[in-house]
Amino acid sequence: MDFGRAAYLRLEELENTVANRARQRIRNAGFRVTPGFELRAQNSYRITTADGNGMQNVLVKLTVRVQAIGRINLRIAGEKGGFIDCNSLGETEQVMLLSCRFTNPSLLTLQAENGFMGTIMALELMLVGDNAHLARRSGDFAADESGIFVGVLQSKNEQLFITRYRLDGTQSATVFTIGQGSLADMCADGAGGFFVVFRDNSSNIWLSHTFADGGNIRMHLGTLPITSIAVTPFADDIGIAFVQDGKVFTCIASVLNNSHTAPVELEGERAESVAFVKNATNPMLLLTRSGRIFARTTDASYSRLGKAQNMTASTSITHTPL
Repeated sequence: MDFGRAAYLRLEELENTVANRARQRIRNAGFRVTPGFELRAQNSYRITTADGNGMQNVLVKLTVRVQAIGRINLRIAGEKGGFIDCNSLGETEQVMLLSCRFTNPSLLTLQAENGFMGTIMALELMLVGDNAHLARRSGDFAADESGIFVGVLQSKNEQLFITRYRLDGTQSATVFTIGQGSLADMCADGAGGFFVVFRDNSSNIWLSHTFADGGNIRMHLGTLPITSIAVTPFADDIGIAFVQDGKVFTCIASVLNNSHTAPVELEGERAESVAFVKNATNPMLLLTRSGRIFARTTDASYSRLGKAQNMTASTSITHTPL
């Protein structure tokens, strides 16, 4: 027996095993989302909780529409982890923030500073390190804050449901079943309840209002082969946008009055998907096509208490290709 050769083979096997295990431990985690979140001094955007063994490298890539110039801070467990100054007023920027400062499970958030205000149109996060792990992954869901509650809309096995959490943590999560479907969006009613617009498996479009006490009413909006849908509070009613055959349509609906306007096409607009900025002062619609995001904003004064005449009446289009 050639003991020298046997020892060499064993050593080679050991080296390969160690190298493979090292490669398995050093890995990355990441996701991409289109939050449509208006970042300003009064709020912050929670990205996710990150974890791993030892030092972790964080890369955040943002697509931001700048409404007021200033600084965006990346905070890690409350501490500054990186920042970027956004100075292109009225334009859409792609910016990057880098950090490698944490070793324990840490909440990653974005915070406005120096007067910055803008819309986070897309966010990509990459975490690289030993056993890198993120609490959140890419996926289709919607969320909004309603009074003292936060609701998360999800679809599982073609069944839509809202999980409602109390912000102060004094109450267990409550689950409300919405109906059958998978294509959906939601917005808050401001009183602990939520509006959900969704397409069921027969292409019927529904607007559902789930009240704070769990009561629910719904309205049929039509039967359409839509591929994307979005909803937002609009004065006393609900604004809805959807994509059909690549064209973008909007309408106004009222569940309480069981009525809705006829869909109006946004002339000249083509999109693959639509989304509203949930916390915008004025309604802002985000359109995605060919991997780029465009913003459509309204110049009209907007109030949750004022009465809307037409969602598209006083709008101007601002195209900001990336």
